[in-house]
Amino acid sequence: KYTVTGMAENNTPGEKNTKIRFEFLDKTGKVVASEEAPLTIANGGAAKFTVEVRQPGIAAYRYQPVM
Repeated sequence: KYTVTGMAENNTPGEKNTKIRFEFLDKTGKVVASEEAPLTIANGGAAKFTVEVRQPGIAAYRYQPVM
């Protein structure tokens, strides 16, 4: 099992409903798993997130820009 945890902050006007998409990569850079963390963050607030995957061979991860 691979787990990524973190915190996202909202510095924009108003509440933000969004998601963070994580891609888990093997040693060659190929995406072998992905997971999304939904977020609802008040203006000036923060929200914790956790994503987990159970795919063998994961060497790294990356995330897509949050819109």
